[in-house]
Amino acid sequence: MMKLVLIGLGLLIASSTAQIRTKGGTLIAKEGESLTLRCEVEDPSIAIIWRKNNDVVAVDDEILDTYGGYEIAMEGSTSVFTIKRVEPINSANYSCALAEPEVSVTFVIKVQVKPLVLISPDTGVYHARVGEKNLVITCHVKEGNPKPGVVWTKQAAKLPEDIKKDHEGARLVFPEVKKHHAGKYNCLAENVAGMDRATVEIHVAEPLQGEREEKPWVKNEDTFIPVRKNQNASFWCTYDGTPVPQVEWLFNGYKINFNDEKFKKTSETAQRLNGYSKSTLTVGDITEEAFGDYACRISNKLGSVIAVVHVSGRPGPPQLSLDDSELSWTVRAFDKILEYQLCHRLENADHFLPENCNSVRVKKSDNNGDDKWTHTIDLQSYLEQGQKYHVQLKARNALGWGSMAKDAINVELRRPEKANVESTPCTFVTNGQQITYGVRGNTIHFRVVLTGIAPNGSGWTAIGFGNSMFSGLDVIVVRVLNGRIIVTDEFVRGFQSPVPDRQNNVQVYGLRYENGVVVASFSRSVFSTEQTDANLSGCSPWKFTVGLNRMSPQGHLFHHSQTPVHRVVCINQCTV
Repeated sequence: MMKLVLIGLGLLIASSTAQIRTKGGTLIAKEGESLTLRCEVEDPSIAIIWRKNNDVVAVDDEILDTYGGYEIAMEGSTSVFTIKRVEPINSANYSCALAEPEVSVTFVIKVQVKPLVLISPDTGVYHARVGEKNLVITCHVKEGNPKPGVVWTKQAAKLPEDIKKDHEGARLVFPEVKKHHAGKYNCLAENVAGMDRATVEIHVAEPLQGEREEKPWVKNEDTFIPVRKNQNASFWCTYDGTPVPQVEWLFNGYKINFNDEKFKKTSETAQRLNGYSKSTLTVGDITEEAFGDYACRISNKLGSVIAVVHVSGRPGPPQLSLDDSELSWTVRAFDKILEYQLCHRLENADHFLPENCNSVRVKKSDNNGDDKWTHTIDLQSYLEQGQKYHVQLKARNALGWGSMAKDAINVELRRPEKANVESTPCTFVTNGQQITYGVRGNTIHFRVVLTGIAPNGSGWTAIGFGNSMFSGLDVIVVRVLNGRIIVTDEFVRGFQSPVPDRQNNVQVYGLRYENGVVVASFSRSVFSTEQTDANLSGCSPWKFTVGLNRMSPQGHLFHHSQTPVHRVVCINQCTV
């Protein structure tokens, strides 16, 4: 390995260096090399301080930043500071300073990094059709310093002249796909540190003879996409039609101008899949000015259709559900939710008034580290019985208030009847464990109690629904992780680790861990549209895991220590 040493060359960075004989300077190093800086002083008895920018990393012969990959030694009156393996993070100003008098010299380190390129779409082979409009292939430079230049070539042929290049040559735009566009395309990025290459192959299919013309269609999976400010945000639509339709992306009703400041780092890619196409828009380092409605417009000579998604770092519109007097909601946001606001109005009122809005505190159990925040309250604390209301909700994070739910929910709290109907919940009890469950309306309520849990103990228990692990079980898993309780909706088949459902249908409304006792209260619907969720109406097989079982520090489940208890549960016989 080459070792670079900077010795007394360059610019002196100090008003007075009477006691530092070495001069500072600028050094260019390649990633992976080692680099040594030498600082000779007149009086080695004075403390020598090394800084990276403003942070102290070493004093005399002691390294303070033990993660920086540094070494330090004294050779007579010279302090020798070594970066054992240069990385891009080492591009900084390193200074050697004396405590008294306050003098220093600065070494400016510039690290050269070999380019790393990726092509999107990243399929390797892209299937296009003759007549497809605005096909975009982008070469992304993920690493490289100095900034590398990008060159596109076509193997065994000249790059077709009808292909446009933009974004400083990094993006190829095919205004209309033709047969001669088929072939392999290379993206080459090069700087003084090296080069990198990536390849994509484009297959071009002829339109079928006598193919019936069809109006275009378009759809997207979500109407709201949560994003993080100043990070890349991607969203897409799928579409098809004959003749091949044209794709356009709009922002707040206007066609996106890629020269607009907020869209300068925006790229559009297209992908042909099995029987349909997919257009992906990526907004780089998205700002608040770029939060809004993005529309994917698909057009051919038979018509035009559009699909809209709202993109924001502020909380999305809540999804509300009502079970008797219990209102539950789910809000999507990456940044921490700070509060919810519940508003109500009488059925015949026109507006939600400020005096009829209440702040609802966020609980730690509302979020499990993803972008979904769930909460449940009893509306009897906010509304009068016997009145008909419209209820709305919104959430706030550090970026501001999000939008209200798409539709207000209609609520009427009925006055209690004079005759008391006795509830008859069912229970599963074993040593140190009790699970109580019962149905109310179309919702099953659960209460799991575990006793004798050690302080900061960890482990798991679960309730499974289905015949066996081999045919697949819908499971509700309760994890206890260093004093934290996590309840998740998952699916397991065979002896594999369970996988969280794409849609969490478990609503948590109470978690407590005190004096070795864990209490978790939650609910789920009798019916569910989630493919992996079991239908719990009538009589069905349930599995109860016994006690608290072993779990890794990351929350991965180990095999249960005892065979789960099997029961056939007729849920209509268990009421709460």
